[in-house]
Amino acid sequence: MSITENKQLVRRWFDEVWNKGRADAIDAMCAPNAVVHGLDGKQTAGLETLKALHAKFNAAFSESRVYINHIVAEADVVAVHWTRTATHSGDALGFEATGRTIAFGGTLFVRIENGRLAESWNYVDQAGMLVQLGRPDLARAL
Repeated sequence: MSITENKQLVRRWFDEVWNKGRADAIDAMCAPNAVVHGLDGKQTAGLETLKALHAKFNAAFSESRVYINHIVAEADVVAVHWTRTATHSGDALGFEATGRTIAFGGTLFVRIENGRLAESWNYVDQAGMLVQLGRPDLARAL
């Protein structure tokens, strides 16, 4: 795939999986043996962990929207700096929903192989998210 096609795939990833909440798009867009780094406190994980995190996030937040601030690519790697807004409307994080609308950011580096996401490195401002939710006690534990 070309650099342009790789960037389009990653844009589609954010739109389909995170903005539209489509869990089925995870299997459609990822290689079956995809490796995910830095997800939910784990060094490396597979698609089942990603799907579980996706479900947990969608149970905890509504009105979620990811905005791509920057996207660059070289060869088979795409880097994205993103911002997300969401309303904390569920208790899936282990504490009662606050109803607060928050904004937090992160970066993603993803390697593409045969038109599918094969390996990713994720960095999310979880501490900033938890502070905005009024749980700085949990942010200190990260």
